[in-house]
Amino acid sequence: MDSCDAGSLPFTESRANRDKFLLGAVDYRLHSDKDLSDAGRYFEKKVVASFIHKAQMGIDIPYYPQFREMNHMFLSVFPDLEKLGERYVEARGKSSETDVQLIPEVKAIRENSKRISEELHRPFELGVCITGPYTLSSYLAVKNTTVFLRLANTIGQLFKANIFSDKHARVSMVSIDEPYFGTQDDPLVDPTSDGRENLRSAWQLIGNASKFYSRSVKTCMHLHNTADKLFWEVESLDAVESEVNNSLYQSKETKRFLEVHDKLLKANVCRTNFDDLILEKLATQKGQKTEGNQEIVDIWRKIKAGKLDPTIFLEDTALIRKRITNLISKYGAERILCAAPECGLKGFPTYKSALECLKRVATAARSIKPEIRG
Repeated sequence: MDSCDAGSLPFTESRANRDKFLLGAVDYRLHSDKDLSDAGRYFEKKVVASFIHKAQMGIDIPYYPQFREMNHMFLSVFPDLEKLGERYVEARGKSSETDVQLIPEVKAIRENSKRISEELHRPFELGVCITGPYTLSSYLAVKNTTVFLRLANTIGQLFKANIFSDKHARVSMVSIDEPYFGTQDDPLVDPTSDGRENLRSAWQLIGNASKFYSRSVKTCMHLHNTADKLFWEVESLDAVESEVNNSLYQSKETKRFLEVHDKLLKANVCRTNFDDLILEKLATQKGQKTEGNQEIVDIWRKIKAGKLDPTIFLEDTALIRKRITNLISKYGAERILCAAPECGLKGFPTYKSALECLKRVATAARSIKPEIRG
């Protein structure tokens, strides 16, 4: 079975380097190689190195390394949006369409694809993730029933511009990240409302745009709440995913929806909330459930001081493998797109522990291959 990830990694370097990276992202998007600043070159080096590290852990389809805050990353480059306090407002005609054409992280991987493939000793695949229109709309000061379609048009342009294929690399998966959908009552998407139909159409538009370059590109939606079933109705969506313990991976209803709507599961089989992982380890040691707030703080201090190895809190390969085989048993191997950790790894205490998590997922997924093929 193939493995992939969700993108983000912890940025554990200094605050100065963090600022340099953020400045470099803007410079790298706007300028060619010969005009890059020192910050732009630092950004490129960091992205390429981290992508290679993911692939070297055994991840078959690494997503571009995500070190920036994802929602504002995209909102800040959308044409016709400008920041007003903590919110964004639509200001049509503010900027040109070309402002949204390049995701700098994807650009860095694309422009270094030959070097990356040489270091990996093979051509490689990658994934591209973009925040979806519902979640982005939550940051707008004013929104109406047509806002989802307007945002989806820009997201579609982004996918078209950033999906590529050459002899060294190809984008094989794209993800629409919708963590806010279904987490609150929203009259805009009530049953029978125009907004609900517009959101479905917006997702459909994005899925169609992702197929613009190649029909082989798989489109996945990431959700934190799957109680609202609207996403199943999006024909251009190939796969869905959620958190490890979400009912999506446990319900008998899921099997029926997968078959009726001809969808796949991105099998998220490894938990990534590090505080929860610490609590679980503490509970195992004590033999009972624990709140452990002060103990969590103490453990983080020890990790940051280099006195405690954070990898002892990670889920092991055997557990991850068991989750994969359980999903295969429930839904069939033909319905599992790939295995992955839930969400990203931005909240991990060290870069090394994040890579170790990816390695365990990749190892568990790879061990399933003979059984599926047989």
